[in-house]
Amino acid sequence: MTAKIPLVTVHPASLKYLQKGHPWVTLDSFSKKFPQSPFLTTRNAKSSFLLLHDPHHSKIRARLWSSQQGQSDRCDMETFHLQLVERLKAALTKRKMLKSSHPQVFNRDNYYLFFAEADFIPGLQGLLLGNSFILFDFTRTIWEPHIDFIFSQVKQLTSTVLNQDIQEFFYQKRPGPFLSYPSKTAAPANDFVIAEFNLRYSLNFNLGSDLGLYTDMSSVRFHTSPLYSDARVLNLFSYTGAFSLFALSQGARQVTSVDLSPKYMARLNENLLLNPQLNASIHHSLVGPVNSKVKELIDASALFDVIVCDPPSASSDGHSQHNHWKSMGEFLSMLDTLVASGGTLLVFNNTHQITRKKFEQDLAQIPALNKYTLREFYGLSFDCPRLPHFPEGDYLKGVALKKNHV
Repeated sequence: MTAKIPLVTVHPASLKYLQKGHPWVTLDSFSKKFPQSPFLTTRNAKSSFLLLHDPHHSKIRARLWSSQQGQSDRCDMETFHLQLVERLKAALTKRKMLKSSHPQVFNRDNYYLFFAEADFIPGLQGLLLGNSFILFDFTRTIWEPHIDFIFSQVKQLTSTVLNQDIQEFFYQKRPGPFLSYPSKTAAPANDFVIAEFNLRYSLNFNLGSDLGLYTDMSSVRFHTSPLYSDARVLNLFSYTGAFSLFALSQGARQVTSVDLSPKYMARLNENLLLNPQLNASIHHSLVGPVNSKVKELIDASALFDVIVCDPPSASSDGHSQHNHWKSMGEFLSMLDTLVASGGTLLVFNNTHQITRKKFEQDLAQIPALNKYTLREFYGLSFDCPRLPHFPEGDYLKGVALKKNHV
């Protein structure tokens, strides 16, 4: 039976953004009055918009499911599920084509089968890790009634579209714990290994929200490969060492990794042991506050041909929180001392609170970077696409800055 969907009034600004293709309706005086219904509809003079209601989300009260010319105020669960399957199939078919056309970029066990709003499956990401699948749910209540259906369809479509059989399923309501599925018990605490660009990495569900490897950075890592041959590399905020190991695999002369966390550095060293083809003797680990370690390197007159600066949006040393981007101008000015003539500075920002435009503007205002030339811009791509008119989804930004010869 087709049910009539409540017609709601949204803030005029939200309606304008929906018309442009922005997929969120955020919490405001209008959206907090939405009635209790899984589906809502709103409209302007030209179009109607079907929304998925998320009444308990602290910021995003509804996500755009579809828009159409004219008026529509009816939907049924069967139609919704059919549309969902079509979108899942389209996303997996797109990955199949990308794997075929870019085999080197997809020389890895880890890639996203679908990437939330950018694949028109709002608030939901599906990550393949070898023969395991993780469903990341960024909503509070939208997808919970449909989880069984989604897992069954992913298993079937992965087999028919990608010719791959998924053995294990996991679920995480971000940023909560990982659960095995269908038991809904805590995910196993044992390490498991995946491969990315012929390198092995040890992952664990107890490492936090991101397992020990950032898959949204995989294609970025691949595209930095020409920088590392015979290079002295400094990897700051190194986490579990993906950039460090990749630089070693691409012929780096020396790699130094710096991170505040002894736990993550230990994991980096475990990853080195997993890859005996790498020369671990030319890798050096420094554990401690990154600013302090950078000052020590400056005092030692160290020079590097490539510096990777990929800070978390915020971190804590156990005593206080630190917003890295607010102090990035001072920090990059300090890093300039460590960059050899003709060297490259890779700078990343991973928060949607800093738009791509502001990221570029902030870098342009740092006097020490006037001696650098922009060589490349990095962002989400391949299995992590971007949706136009959706800056919140365009969170990953990076640049390769080449220091002019003096």
